[in-house]
Amino acid sequence: MASNDPAVPVDPEELAKIGAVRRATEIKLTSQGTQEERVAESVYIDTIRRVSGMNLAGSGAPTKERKEETIVIANRGNLSSSRIYVENKMSSSQIGVIEAVRRISGVNAALTELGEKPVKTDAVHVDIKKGADKDSGLGDKPWHLFTEEEIFHELGTSLKGLSTGEHEKRAAQYGPNAITPPPQTPFLVKLFFNLIGGFQLMMWGGSILCWIVYGITGATDVQTLALAIVLILVVVITTAFQMYQEGKSDKVMAALKALSPSVCFVYRNGELQSVPAESLVPGDIVKVTGGEKVPADMRVLSSSDLKVNNASLTGENVDIKLGKDANHELLYEAKNIARSGCNFTSGNGVGIVFATGDNTFFGSIAKSTTTIERPDTLMKHEIHRLIQIMAVVAFTLGIAFFILAFFNGYTPIEAIVFMIGIIVANVPEGLLPQMTVALTLTAQRMLSLGVLVSNLEIIETLGAVDIICSDKTGTLTCNRMTVSHVVYSKTIHTTPISPNMEGDAFENFDINSDDFRKLQRIATLNTDAVFLPSSDAEPDVLKKETKGDASESAIIKFVQPVRDIMEYRHACPRLVSIPFNSTNKWMLSINQQEGPDADQKPLILMMKGAPERVMNMCTHVLNKGVLDVMTEEVRDEMEKINETLARRGERVLAFAQLELARDQFPPGYVFDADSNPPNFPTKGLTLVGFLSLIDPPRMSVKPAIEQCNTAGIKVFMVTGDHPITAHAISKSLGLITKPTAAELRYDGQVVPDDYREAIVVHGTEMLTFTDEDWSRVLHHKEIVFARTMPQQKQDIVRELNKLGNVVAMTGDGVNDAPALKAANVGIAMGSGAAVAKEAAQLILLNDDFGAIVDGIREGRLIFDNLKKCIAYVLSSNIPEIIPFLLFIAMKIPLAIETVSILIIDLGTDLAPAVALAYEEPEDATMQVPPRPAHAHLVGPQMMMVAYGTIGMIQNFAAFFAFLYVYYDYGFTIPSLIGSGIEYKTDWNDLNDERQGFFRRMCNDNQYYLDRHSAADRCEQPFVDYRVEVLKYAQGAFMFTVVWSQIANVLIRKTQLASIFTWDRLFKNRAMLYSIVSEIALIVIIIYLGETGFEMKGKTLYACCALWVVPLLLIWDEVRKWIARKYPDGWVRRYTVF
Repeated sequence: MASNDPAVPVDPEELAKIGAVRRATEIKLTSQGTQEERVAESVYIDTIRRVSGMNLAGSGAPTKERKEETIVIANRGNLSSSRIYVENKMSSSQIGVIEAVRRISGVNAALTELGEKPVKTDAVHVDIKKGADKDSGLGDKPWHLFTEEEIFHELGTSLKGLSTGEHEKRAAQYGPNAITPPPQTPFLVKLFFNLIGGFQLMMWGGSILCWIVYGITGATDVQTLALAIVLILVVVITTAFQMYQEGKSDKVMAALKALSPSVCFVYRNGELQSVPAESLVPGDIVKVTGGEKVPADMRVLSSSDLKVNNASLTGENVDIKLGKDANHELLYEAKNIARSGCNFTSGNGVGIVFATGDNTFFGSIAKSTTTIERPDTLMKHEIHRLIQIMAVVAFTLGIAFFILAFFNGYTPIEAIVFMIGIIVANVPEGLLPQMTVALTLTAQRMLSLGVLVSNLEIIETLGAVDIICSDKTGTLTCNRMTVSHVVYSKTIHTTPISPNMEGDAFENFDINSDDFRKLQRIATLNTDAVFLPSSDAEPDVLKKETKGDASESAIIKFVQPVRDIMEYRHACPRLVSIPFNSTNKWMLSINQQEGPDADQKPLILMMKGAPERVMNMCTHVLNKGVLDVMTEEVRDEMEKINETLARRGERVLAFAQLELARDQFPPGYVFDADSNPPNFPTKGLTLVGFLSLIDPPRMSVKPAIEQCNTAGIKVFMVTGDHPITAHAISKSLGLITKPTAAELRYDGQVVPDDYREAIVVHGTEMLTFTDEDWSRVLHHKEIVFARTMPQQKQDIVRELNKLGNVVAMTGDGVNDAPALKAANVGIAMGSGAAVAKEAAQLILLNDDFGAIVDGIREGRLIFDNLKKCIAYVLSSNIPEIIPFLLFIAMKIPLAIETVSILIIDLGTDLAPAVALAYEEPEDATMQVPPRPAHAHLVGPQMMMVAYGTIGMIQNFAAFFAFLYVYYDYGFTIPSLIGSGIEYKTDWNDLNDERQGFFRRMCNDNQYYLDRHSAADRCEQPFVDYRVEVLKYAQGAFMFTVVWSQIANVLIRKTQLASIFTWDRLFKNRAMLYSIVSEIALIVIIIYLGETGFEMKGKTLYACCALWVVPLLLIWDEVRKWIARKYPDGWVRRYTVF
């Protein structure tokens, strides 16, 4: 097409866009004078301007601004001029929707909705049809676009089906129609890797070193043997727990297999046969009917009201009518394709199989789900890092004291034993079970909030989530169609569930309005949906189960509270009806009016259907009880209302009526709805109003999203739904609060190049995205991804991860499973497909998005509490390690035995450490941004606090108690130096040098000499005496460590806030119980146990260093006060973690 008329300057790019609109809207020239070709062409372009709203004004070479002009579909239907007649098959509301797509998403999205290829500014064009089905398992052939002859030729078959011989050949070529299970890892291999993974490896290392020491010392060190065994037990128990959590791949395959039918009906050798579904091959002709599962990916050849529900695949619980025509350029969206594993809900038809087994869409999902690598949790990274830190500390100390021992006169074997002892002493035996129990308790708390956790480590990762990619249907919305707006008296009214959008000023509908009552009557009587008896006891009408399509179910739920539908229908019996069909796009019924004089009252002919069709059959509009003539202005007014609702993503139905006089239609009149035309009028109706339907947002979602915004978490919508619906729901929920760049351009505003507020991305556009496109889109603050295909969810997760984001992905369909597994946190709906739930780590039992926010809060809280737990556990490492160091360096008696370390780490410390998991946050957890993904559980600040201050104070107090006991028994510190070697050895087993050393030690102890007068008092009796004193001293040392740990667990409650408030001290009852149990345990062990260090009633020794409790409390309160007073000071910088 070209034009030389100077009044109509155009350029080739603009003409190409005009052509796209012309083809999409089916605008046709039905009359064109040849002699006036140039004039007619000018008029045609002008018509396109008006129909598409395209601004082609200006002259000369096209400018950048003109190249960026976009297609605008105006509110026009049929247009005419003296030279041209334009036929437009798109309704005004459909045109308005395309216009709205262009307005919010730009020209490429509009072109895609029109079935055209998007225009790339860099002149790179991508085959949309091929790209859309890449890796989808449907192949690269346009099966949906082939004619019947072409598809028969491609698959080498006919309507009679395959012959037996041909089927056998293809069965050998393609294999069974079943999903190939992935290679299974043997149980013993899984067990091995779990036994050596994570913290377990450090435990094994410690146990092996203990066995080495046990062997070197001649198998006499029973305490070292006990430690070696305990470490192995800890590993075995935690491994058993992990093995219980695994096995997801097998469950996914079982869930996928459950979606496959067992038998189906096919034509073989021209005869209909029942065969196993696994025997299907490409080219088979299959007969299907409602209630059956789709046996393979198939193209529909014929259909009689055949409908399919793809809920198991997409999560969208909507029946889709299938037919011979594709009605879409993309195979994924085609209306003549049925996908394996979905369900036929009604009707019957015949289809041809083009993909089976692993080559089906389900096959590709199975392959992605079972082979994709799940990203490591942040907890796993942190455990590996903690192991590295502990290993560096342990080996550094071990090697340093090996050298010290070697040059201090010890033999090489003794130096090795000391080195191993130091390394083992650094192993936090109790940390792994403490963290596991803390996470388990959090998982139980989350379960009470409606969140089921299948992987404990994911709880901590959930706390770091900064982006939630949420599906729309069933997650953000209720997954049920509901009446959103009511139009009567030519005015839009709201209902209780109407999504509120900026600028809305609609009033609520009035149940007492006569116009509304007429609308309600049509909605009740001209519908076939009914409530199921099984839901009679359900008080909430919206939750009642219905029989009927989604639209009619929504309508009867709306009108039921006004008047019982069955009672109304009984009072106004139906005489005749014409059901809805795709040709008419309306439903008609004729009913009697209620009352004793019903035979005298006019009959009511009622119609509901597509607004453009119903309005074409109306001559009047009901307006506050008055019939307004349907003039062009009135029609434009009603079309504008229709378009307003359509642009909000709502489905609009029109309702009309006509009174049939009794003199023309007396009682007993036989209505013939099958005649053409029927023997009653179908035109001249009165338009009563509209009802608009939408899947409404959940009530709890908007507050949850507001909490996410406050917490610095972005929520992106990722849906396969229409851009307009997605945008409307997003605006009503607050996901989109700013205009998109396309909207600003539409309104004539200049958009800066760095505008990154909001964007609505069409899934088909994403097929052509480069890395630059992804970066540009994902840097927007508010994003809606619409018309996305399953594999694109994985792309979104991957690209967000590249930018350093921690992503949570929600989903409920089988097609969501790969993305759920690929995300940092996969969240499935409780009502979703089994495959999706097995692929996810969290399951929302009530499908409540708000539960995600609760889970994030718990994740953030457990991260903080785990840091407190680790700091608490590491602090006691100092008084557990220093005695060994002093034993090596100064040869003083060992203040703590190995078994005592086990009692502390796996006994007294266990309950208080777990109780820290019950701590409430000291500040508003959900009012601060999420922590960076690289934030660590253990850092320099924690090591400074745990080892440098608290641990050292604990060690000082413990040695005070230890030396106090020795002092009370007459020993001095100088006399203890050097006594640690062979301290417990019998007198006769000592060499002369050691006997001389201990005799001098005895003679220096006047307290002992005054109480013992035997001649051999400095020999074996003195050995027994000092061994008994060591028992008391070790008991005092251990008791003091427990006292200091009680103070430590109290100060670990907060990092900045004071603990001296009633709530802080007493609200966490679990901690109070744990402290009581800790004291009880140590008293039982020391006073009643046969552990080798009984206190024997010397309670004074147990409490001689009790002053450490107030000291630690005062010390940390001062630190917190300074940190609060000087938020930028070094105290806060180096002691707050």
